[in-house]
Amino acid sequence: MTRVLLAAERPDDSPSRWLDAIAALLEVRLNEASAPNPAWVTERAGHPDAVWEPQRSSRTVPLSADREEVPPEFLRRGIAIERGELISA
Repeated sequence: MTRVLLAAERPDDSPSRWLDAIAALLEVRLNEASAPNPAWVTERAGHPDAVWEPQRSSRTVPLSADREEVPPEFLRRGIAIERGELISA
């Protein structure tokens, strides 16, 4: 229930790859809980033809995510974050 409540309010509609990633993450987590996805999550299409991977250090590193390990909710939006990076302790 908490997941649904946290996702209910639409964030600002700025063109941000981070917002695309948040929408993808919410879709993954809400689907895991068999909960409905808010319209703003499913409407956030991202940029599937311009794959983006967030940088993890101050130095730019080449794209390194293994596409086989990226959940479809992320790939569909052009976000390269592997499934293992979504696991929290």
